[in-house]
Amino acid sequence: MVGPKAGVTWQNWENTNGHYLLLPFMEESALFNQMTDALDDASCGTLYSLSQRRISAFDCPTDLPFGNPAQGPSNYGFSTGSSMHTGAASITSANGFTHRSTTGGNNPRTATQQYHPGFGSEEFVDGLSKTIMASEILAGDNTGSASFPRNYKRGLTLSVADRNFPTAAELSSLGPTISGSGEWRGNNGNQWGWPGHGNSLINCAAPPNWPFPSGGEGTPGMAFDGGWGFFPPRSRHQGGVNAVFSDGAIAFINDTVALVAFQRLGNRRDGQVANWP
Repeated sequence: MVGPKAGVTWQNWENTNGHYLLLPFMEESALFNQMTDALDDASCGTLYSLSQRRISAFDCPTDLPFGNPAQGPSNYGFSTGSSMHTGAASITSANGFTHRSTTGGNNPRTATQQYHPGFGSEEFVDGLSKTIMASEILAGDNTGSASFPRNYKRGLTLSVADRNFPTAAELSSLGPTISGSGEWRGNNGNQWGWPGHGNSLINCAAPPNWPFPSGGEGTPGMAFDGGWGFFPPRSRHQGGVNAVFSDGAIAFINDTVALVAFQRLGNRRDGQVANWP
């Protein structure tokens, strides 16, 4: 995640993300410079207003239009790994290509609570070619309707024995729970610059196109500001999702991929290298 410059006391969760860093390579240098200047502002308002600009490269042509065309949707998310940890201060819990937030919890940022710049290549002990960097997500319809798989669920209590590797049995048990409880939200995918699961992040705790709604704990806000949840890759492609690995290679991952194999592809440091493709 990318946070404001030193001395700017935003909330710890007010950051931007990897999409912002891609802008200079997408002929969007002017927007990149504007967002960079906004990192000096007293609040994050300008930064998030800029991230509502629609960029066609962040849209997948197979997905349905996002419910609010005035916002800047995204169909791609960077992976935080096999862990279902999604909330603030998840640097130590994240075991994927990137992480969710900063140190210090959801409190005003101080000079000693600046953002963590990310993980170095030496921290990918399983290998860059064996670790998922990013994959696909679906944009919500901007309503609170029970629209599966488009929208997600919020306000759930989820518990598994090992949050880094939820088992297939646990997923089978929790899936119906997520389907039947919690609050439907449709603002996932509505800002490519927001550093939350459902807008610019995925995790590999559940398999691609999981047959239950994405979601978990959470507080009101953008797509997801909670602590624990399942945000697997999703697409409208037949049978799977496209993924890019941390070495830049691209592969199509089938929905039928073994759960543990997929989780290992998300986890950069578990020491259990999954052979893929």
